[in-house]
Amino acid sequence: MIIHPQFETFGSWNWEAIGVVIAAILGIFTLLGLGITWRKNSLDKRYTHSLFYLEQIKSYSSNVTSILSEENQDNVKWHQAIDFLKSVDDLKGTLTEKPHQQIYLTEYSNTAYTLCNIIKKIDDFRFFYGIPDYKNKESERLYQESTPKTFDKPCSRISEKMLLFLCIFIDKAERARYDSLEKRTSWERVFHSDYFNKPMSEDTPTTTFGPSTAKIVDYIIDYKKQADARMIKREQG
Repeated sequence: MIIHPQFETFGSWNWEAIGVVIAAILGIFTLLGLGITWRKNSLDKRYTHSLFYLEQIKSYSSNVTSILSEENQDNVKWHQAIDFLKSVDDLKGTLTEKPHQQIYLTEYSNTAYTLCNIIKKIDDFRFFYGIPDYKNKESERLYQESTPKTFDKPCSRISEKMLLFLCIFIDKAERARYDSLEKRTSWERVFHSDYFNKPMSEDTPTTTFGPSTAKIVDYIIDYKKQADARMIKREQG
C-alpha cells in the first residue's frame, strides 16, 4: 500500500506534545480572561467607591447652604454647617474618577458662592458675637456678653477658628475660579494643585483672604483685640 508523504508526516506528529501546547494556550487565554475580569471588577469597585463619596459630598454641601439659609441663626448652626464644610474639603481625595473630580470642583465653587451671598447679607461683623441686639452695643460689651462666665451657660459667639475654616474654603474657590477663567488652567490641574489640596488649617493667615470674607476677618481681628485687652486687664488686676 502506497501512503502519500503528507499523510506520513501527519502520522509522525507527536500528538501528546501538541495536546500540551494546546492546553498551555488555553491556560493563557483563561488567565487573560480572569485578568480582564478582575481588572473590570476593580475599576467598577473604584468607580462605585468614588461615586458614593461624591454623593456624600453633594449632600454635605447641600446641608451647609440649607443650615446657613435658615432664619434665627445661632453659633450652633454655624458650627454645624462649617463641620459639614470641612468634610467636603477633606473628602476630595476619595474621588478617583475624572468626571467625579470635575463635578466636585463645580459643587465646591457653587457652595462657596452661596456662602459669599449669605455673608453679604450680614450687615455688621458684630453679628458673629451671637448677641441679638448687636447693633446697639460696642465690641467690648458684645465680647463680655458672648463669653460664658460659668460652664452652665454656653458660649453664644461663633468660634473664630471655625469661621477661619470658612474663609479658607471660600479663598480656595476664588483662587480656583481665577486660575480657570483668567489663566485658562485646566480643571485637572486646578483639582490637583497644591493650594487646592492643602488641608484647611486655622494657622492660615487672614491677610490672604479677599473682600468676600472681609466681615469675618474684621470679626476675627476684633475678637482677638478684645481677648487680648481682657487678658491685659487680668494681669494688671
